[in-house]
Parts: sequence; C-alpha cells; structure tokens
Amino acid sequence: MHRSLVAAFTLSVLLLSSAVSLAQSPPQTIVVIMTDDQRYDTVAGMCGAVPCMPTVQAELVAKGTTFTHGFIPLASCCPSRASILTGWYAHTHGVRGNTHGAEQFFGFGHEASTIAKALFDAGWKTLIAGKYLNGYDLDPDPGTVPHIADGWSRWRVFEYPKYLTWRLVSGEWPMTSGVVTNETQYSTVRLFNEAALFITSALPTDSLFLYVTPFAPHASPKWEAQDNAKFAAFAQIGPAFNEADVSDKPLWVQNEPLWTQVEIDAHIKFQRGQLRTLQSVDRGIAQLLAVLASTGRLDTAYIVFIGGDNGFHWGEHRLKGKASPYEEAIRSTFVIRGPGVQQNVASAALVVNADLPVTIAEWASVPFAREGRSLQCLLTGGCASIRDQVLIEFAFGPGPFVGVRTADWKYIVQDSYEHRANPSGTEELYDLVNDAYEMQSQHANPAYVAVLAEMRARLATWAP
Repeated sequence: MHRSLVAAFTLSVLLLSSAVSLAQSPPQTIVVIMTDDQRYDTVAGMCGAVPCMPTVQAELVAKGTTFTHGFIPLASCCPSRASILTGWYAHTHGVRGNTHGAEQFFGFGHEASTIAKALFDAGWKTLIAGKYLNGYDLDPDPGTVPHIADGWSRWRVFEYPKYLTWRLVSGEWPMTSGVVTNETQYSTVRLFNEAALFITSALPTDSLFLYVTPFAPHASPKWEAQDNAKFAAFAQIGPAFNEADVSDKPLWVQNEPLWTQVEIDAHIKFQRGQLRTLQSVDRGIAQLLAVLASTGRLDTAYIVFIGGDNGFHWGEHRLKGKASPYEEAIRSTFVIRGPGVQQNVASAALVVNADLPVTIAEWASVPFAREGRSLQCLLTGGCASIRDQVLIEFAFGPGPFVGVRTADWKYIVQDSYEHRANPSGTEELYDLVNDAYEMQSQHANPAYVAVLAEMRARLATWAP
C-alpha cells in the first residue's frame, strides 16, 4: 500500500477510535446549590440541639469534604455570583456592587465567558434555576422581557427573587428572551422541582450541569408551614454581639448604635426565620440526591453546596447584613461530594468563591484559565493548602476597604483595592488565633509593629 494511503488509513483509524472513546465516555453530572446570605456557621454545624441542615450534614458533609474557611473576597451578592460564574475576582470582572449588577455583567461581555458557557460549548446540558444576578429584572433595559444569557440550555430564573408570590423567567436554548409567568408555589420547592425534572428528562448519555440558587435564607424570611415549630428556642448571641466598645474600629462601625432590647428580640426571631427557610433547601437537596440515585447518576456526580453567596451578621459589632470585612460577612462554607473526594473531612485551607468554577472545569476537562485555583488536590488529599492568604475588598457601602487575611491574621484598611500599595485610611489588625471574634484591633499596639508591617506588605504585593 502507498505510504500516503497507509498514513491516511492510520489517521482515520485513530480519529474513529477517538470518536468511539468519546462516545463511550460515561456522562458526567455536576450540581451546584448556592444559598443567599447564609452564615457559614449554619451549614455543617448544630443550631441548638439539632443539625442546621440535616441532609447536608448526613449526605454531603459526612460523605464529602467541607471547606470551613471558604471566603467571599467581596461580600455582596452580585459580585460574589459574578466570581462564581467567571472565576475572576470582583476588581477584575468589574461587578463591584448589587445595583445594576446584571446589566454590568452583560455589558462587560461576561456572559460569553462563564463556566456554564464553557460546559455548554463542550456539549453539556446546562440549567440555572433560581437567582441569577442582582438587577436581572432591569437587564438589559427596564420594561423589557429579561433576556436569556448565553450558555444555558434551560433557564428558570427569578425576575425578582421572593419566597411566595413571584415571577419566573423561563426559556430553552436557543431562545434569547424569556417567557414571564406569575408563580405562587413556594419558590424553593419550585426551583428544586425544576432541577429534578431537568435530570429525569435528560438522556442517559447527557452530561449535566445544574446551578440551583434559591432565595433562602435572604432577609424577610418566609418558610413553609411544616417548619413553623422548628428552632423555636434558638438564639445565637455570641461574644461580639452588640459589642459594647467599638472604639478600635473605623468610624462607620462606631456610628452604629447599640441595639435596644426590642431590636434584639426582633433579630432573634429573624435568626429563627432564616433557619426555617433553609429546611426547604435541605429537603430539596434530599430530593435531588434521590433523583440522581434513581437515574444512576449519583455515584459519579459531583455535588457542591455553597452556603451562601456571602455571609451575614447576626449582631456582631452591632452590625446586621453583610458589606463588612469581618468574618461573619466574608466567610462561607463550601461542601463537596463526588468521585475521589475525601469523605467526612473538614479542611481549613483558605479557599475562595472564584476557585469553584475552575475546579468544575477541571472535573469536566474543559479549558478555563482564570484567577481562581482548582480545589482538586485538596479534595483528594494531594495537598493541604493552595494559598496562604486571601483578599478582602469592598468598593461601596461603608467602604471602600481592602485587606488581606492569612490563617492567623487579618489586616484591613479603609481604602480601595487600586490604592492597596499606598493606602491612607484607618487600619485594623486582628490576631485571629487569640481574638477569633475580632473584638480588639491591634493596629495601634506597639507589640504588633512587625506583624503590621508584614501584613501591609502582603496587601501591597497581593496577587491571585
């Protein structure tokens, strides 16, 4: 046979073999569930005498790896969600606040570079069910039907997130504009039903990516009737709650008044309400696990629980909400279960939200070079850490502020990320080993001069 024909035949055989190999590769399933404004300490732990989220505890924490030190560098909903979709820090993707966040994300062209788009382009079927980005109801233009972002096979998104009466934007690829419907079913239940249907309606050969983002436990919590009696005696009043002396902190914290007893009582009811809303999320996770098992996908599925898109203050330092550099706002708990993932392991490695899409891309073997780092070696036990510091930043609200946190120290300065090399604002320095609740800043303590200098240098030279 002529040499060129042999070469052509050999190439044809290799291509056919490769195609057969790809066709025979088992389908993959990746499920990401993320809550809204959930505290990091209400995921894997106990809330009073019972687990905060029993299914998460029994089926994800016990059968996976829990990252107890997950961080949201910019603790606000839309910037965090943009990082989880793109793998970039907020100062890079440019969505640095909630107002018109979806419009900015769209305008900056990021919808073409999300992890969903990368998977979709690789042949995956993709679903988003729940909250997309803040301001989506105004994107791209107020008064128009919200569009469907590129990269999603099925789109089931809040026009504006609520618990009870709400509006859903629905569509299937290749639609570019959604159909809006008025909904009355409890939103968390509806969203998990949509996710279950997506799995059961898929072909056995389909690789699936699900991004399920309920509203719970966001402010003004409303819960299902079956949870009315739960957490009736719960009250979390920690050492930093309604902190009496905040003179070591910036003026914006000092200006917060001490809470009255009426405000404290109302807040305790709020805590209980948030926990009650999470029970519907927990049942939804149990529902998806059952569907994955019945469709033969569970043993090969990666399941990621992000609790939540940012943290939330329950009265620490007199604060409620997020938008602060303190632990309650910037921390989140990430739990991951899947093939090769160590089981019943708690990792204190410093990880950030931008790491998650990079990790997903590695599981799926799709290119996705971003600022985040893959968690895979942490999940398999191949390494103990992937970084020794995390960034803290905020552009609006009480800030701007920027800082850096290591395993043992936190440094914050009231200035912008862009000025981190030569900041000029009020400083804070916390010894997290001896002052885990950040009750006393040591920035003015002469005994900490060397540490302060080191942390200033870390911030000035910070890089992803």
